[in-house]
Amino acid sequence: MSHIEAANQAIEKIKQFGNSLDGWTFHSENKGIKIYTQEKEKGAMPAVRGEGILEGYSVHQIAAVAESIGCRPLWDGRFGGAERIEFLEDTTFVFWNLNKGTWPVSDRDLCGVCKYETSPEGVYYSGLTSVVDSRVPEKKGAVRADLHIGGWIIQKEGENSVKATYIIDIDLKGSIPGPIVRKVSVDTPLCVAYVFDFLKKYGNPPYLTGLKGHIEKENFVPKEGKYEIQVKSATCKELTVVVDSEKMYPKGWNIRVSPETGAVVEISDKLAHVKFLEDQEYTLTVTRK
Repeated sequence: MSHIEAANQAIEKIKQFGNSLDGWTFHSENKGIKIYTQEKEKGAMPAVRGEGILEGYSVHQIAAVAESIGCRPLWDGRFGGAERIEFLEDTTFVFWNLNKGTWPVSDRDLCGVCKYETSPEGVYYSGLTSVVDSRVPEKKGAVRADLHIGGWIIQKEGENSVKATYIIDIDLKGSIPGPIVRKVSVDTPLCVAYVFDFLKKYGNPPYLTGLKGHIEKENFVPKEGKYEIQVKSATCKELTVVVDSEKMYPKGWNIRVSPETGAVVEISDKLAHVKFLEDQEYTLTVTRK
């Protein structure tokens, strides 16, 4: 199976999960997040699901925090690093991810593909699954996990609320003590609450809409409010940057495109629409005023 086929299957499975709680057993509620499980064979980590509702924010704002590699160290205590290796299609990419272990358990890393999309109804989906890729060898000192399925479903719930659902079914491989398996099982779905907490405390990073093509690289430094992307005009003709967080940019924001030649920037309120006209690589940077 190709990487693209694996990514397509992953997002379709996430959509199926989003339509029903069939097969899921309610486990508990913590920090306002409802936790559900699907039990596996004895000793294995169950598939887990966390659902929560947040008022006053949009689907895109929550997705921007949940999917940002730069934000994640501030809301995920087990995060050890991540990298986007290559975009295969405009919304599909190969990635590497590392989660820190809890003594005496070693770190876990994985290589996977991710596909994301927003439906015509405004529902955001991301689907992730493991793949084998020669560019992402197993990391020394870490155990290579097998991600069966993972991802987010983020959708409006009423006039001023958004429901976020996180689902993961993963084989962590190796020998893991039962108490740690049980703790990880109930802690993992709480990432929904941690994303909400980040958003309420810091705001959200800029995010892209109207993307015609794909970006090459993306980096965000929350403490500085510095958001930077690299694009090639051959694979990205235009995009819109949305900067809609007063908490992240309390005194406003600036945007710079380098080189300036061949780039047309139109700024209005919380948006910056950028067209790339010349055949070259551009760096786009958003900073605080």
